[in-house]
Amino acid sequence: MNSTPDPDQSPVPSAHVLDATEQLRGRSRPRAVEIADNVLRDALRSSRRSLPVRVAPPHDFVRVSDQVIITLLRRDIDATLEAAAVGRIRLIVDRDESLRELTIELFVKCGQVLLDVADQARTIADSVLARLLVRSAFAIEVVTSHVHISDITTGNPHLVDPTDEPNP
Repeated sequence: MNSTPDPDQSPVPSAHVLDATEQLRGRSRPRAVEIADNVLRDALRSSRRSLPVRVAPPHDFVRVSDQVIITLLRRDIDATLEAAAVGRIRLIVDRDESLRELTIELFVKCGQVLLDVADQARTIADSVLARLLVRSAFAIEVVTSHVHISDITTGNPHLVDPTDEPNP
């Protein structure tokens, strides 16, 4: 009579597998750093499509890259909010190259008041946009400013991706 294997028990690796694992752990690759440097250099050289965003009058001849705006929004929000981390940021720029919509996705630590976190992120975003796009008394014309909280994590949102956590 054949017994069926218990699915809860994992098979014990053979001595050969354990030996191979140890050999791979102890193996150093002297050229790995060189390869990593080449990959990094190529990545930095590659072009990334960027949308120009018009600065408010009277400096409306100036354009700021959407990638610069996204980078500064991410940096300032992540630096300020300890219980939340930026997931994605999406800008919608119209044909006139004016910023029309801003969406910020946040990963928020469990137990936080979501409206308070969203308001803090919105305040930081307004500050960044004012610093980048307004050099005068004119206001930024943003039709919609939306802070979206997409997931909640029990760990540090700066270190943990909520999609990696097991569902409770």
